[in-house]
Amino acid sequence: MTHARWTNPFTAAALPLVERPELLAVVAEIDHFAAGFTRFTGAFTHSPPRLVLVTGPSGCGKSTLAQRCARWLLDTGDPVVCVDLSREPLALTVRERIDSVCRGLAAHFEVPCDDPRGVFDEVDAVLPTDTLLVVLLPPVELPAELRWYAGAAGDRMILFTESSHLREAPDDVVVLPLGPLAPGDIARFATTRLTAAAPSIPPLSPAAIDWIEQRWSPTGLSAEALRRLLHEAYEDAHHRGTPEVDLDAIMTSRLRRLLDQP
Repeated sequence: MTHARWTNPFTAAALPLVERPELLAVVAEIDHFAAGFTRFTGAFTHSPPRLVLVTGPSGCGKSTLAQRCARWLLDTGDPVVCVDLSREPLALTVRERIDSVCRGLAAHFEVPCDDPRGVFDEVDAVLPTDTLLVVLLPPVELPAELRWYAGAAGDRMILFTESSHLREAPDDVVVLPLGPLAPGDIARFATTRLTAAAPSIPPLSPAAIDWIEQRWSPTGLSAEALRRLLHEAYEDAHHRGTPEVDLDAIMTSRLRRLLDQP
């Protein structure tokens, strides 16, 4: 049987909002995410931070929240330069990780990198006085990295980083904590993705949403785990040509194995 071609609305995991602002349409304002974004915009309006740390377990949306905040700064209308170094390879030591970031920043602004630790000062010297520099950093693992970046950032800079391990930070660092999905987040996440999708995409049945809520919300389902679950269900529905993604699609053996992993 030949089925209509459509793109799975739950394919994209990473959302590079800085490069592709049109992807804002698929960002779900789930509970912790919305609170974190509001916390950042409030802090920026009151007293712009130099360093922002997004915390939470793997798959909870840390990278997307950092991208969302950076995109908001780009859309304010003020002069903003954004440098995305979040995909820099993670080195073995704190020094190697910091040096890698400094080399990337130096290459972007074409400033000397003889001393990687002096790059932030070099960039500050060439940055126009009316311009804000936003830098998306790779994840940090140790408090020493956080302290170094907090001290290196200039007055016209905002650095974003994330960590799955750190929960506390110096007082001058704005911390945006994320966590598992809250009640109602599953429906909000699915509805946002499906609303932004093509009209030919099958709907997700209320029974399927209720089952996921009852079965997995108490155990702390992450946004990424939910995305993978719905992606698999929609792949199955597309293969079978069903007009709706129902509980049968969710309850396939492959999905059960995925969800039953510890």
